[in-house]
Amino acid sequence: VNVLLDQEMMSSPDNKLWFHPLTNEATMQVSADALFKLIAASRRVPTLMDFAREDAAAAVNQAAEATGAADAKPAAPALNLSHDEAQQRIWDRLKAAGIETYREENPDLDVTRPTGHSTHNLFVKDKKTKKMFLVTVRQDTDVNMNDLAKKLGVKMLRMASGAKEEFCHERGCITILHLFNNTQGTITPVIDSRLLAADSLRICTGCENPLDHAQHNVVDIKPETLRAILAETSGPAMIELDFAEQ
Repeated sequence: VNVLLDQEMMSSPDNKLWFHPLTNEATMQVSADALFKLIAASRRVPTLMDFAREDAAAAVNQAAEATGAADAKPAAPALNLSHDEAQQRIWDRLKAAGIETYREENPDLDVTRPTGHSTHNLFVKDKKTKKMFLVTVRQDTDVNMNDLAKKLGVKMLRMASGAKEEFCHERGCITILHLFNNTQGTITPVIDSRLLAADSLRICTGCENPLDHAQHNVVDIKPETLRAILAETSGPAMIELDFAEQ
């Protein structure tokens, strides 16, 4: 089942939506954010559409046709972009969402992890199945790889390589935003559920050297906007875990 959502309806996490679950005799109200989480729990990736467009009907039909053939065709092809082109693709998408990338003023250059950033990210894979994950936790979190492997139901996790092949990335920070360029959907996002409860997240969108904190290109993005952007890829549903339990 393909899920199509009106992007205006989902534009704010606090939007109130009314549904008739079973019959017209009873209604229920949920927020846009709660609806996103409900769909994610079913491991589906919703598509946001502008139904005010003149060609909206044609777009819906096209999506329906794609859904009908989903079992018969592979995921979207991988991008064939240079590092700089892939970086610009992320910036362009963020700009389209009204989010500007910027450089931080007077960053602390003596720390290992950049001060003020919301996330710390690990690109890992299961040693046995080779399944890949991009794990995004809070900046102050240290991940126990053995415990994480158990939570994900895999045998053993180790750091992954192949960022160039997976999302056209050759240097600098790898963050959850880079999954926007994993159009082939080979990487499963794993995120600390506490991050999704935050009002806003400060995330590096790309840089030349992850240890040089003077040149991070960052954005401040709402979790629901991040979720919507990632939903545009053909990747697996986001896995939410509580890393506070580690």
